[in-house]
Amino acid sequence: MRENRKEDIQILIKFLRYTQEILESIVKTPQDYILNEFAKDQSFISDVWKEVSPKIVEVIEKLNLAKQNIFRKLSEVGLSGHQLRFKWESFLRHREQFAKKRTNRILRRLLGCINAILRSLSNVFPSIDAVNEFKEIIEHMLKVDRRKPRDLGSKKENIQGTEGMYF
Repeated sequence: MRENRKEDIQILIKFLRYTQEILESIVKTPQDYILNEFAKDQSFISDVWKEVSPKIVEVIEKLNLAKQNIFRKLSEVGLSGHQLRFKWESFLRHREQFAKKRTNRILRRLLGCINAILRSLSNVFPSIDAVNEFKEIIEHMLKVDRRKPRDLGSKKENIQGTEGMYF
């Protein structure tokens, strides 16, 4: 039993590190399909990320020092045993797909997997909610980019302004 707890903690730590890498890559190297509409706000998004990302490090430190009550809470929110492994495997599959083909659609699926784990983690570590909220804002940006543009000018201008944006 004790060995499984250590494995669960290691999975959660890897998940948080991978999540940090994914969000940081979105912030630092935005693709047109990710933050196209918000490109002029990129420095602001980066500033917000600088405030949010330490929350991940904080939770990793708490997981490394986890006590008995933390294991019980993780189990209560579905972050142990088979439930955790199911979420973890789904996350890894979507992460691998996104690494191969970086599309808006696959990213949204990956962020959905991240959401499932972060939401549960926030019940144990409330500070991680800031990361989840930041991720949700990124998701809203993705959803906005999926809309077809309004006819604001000539058709030629609209086509040039949206090239490569839809999948």
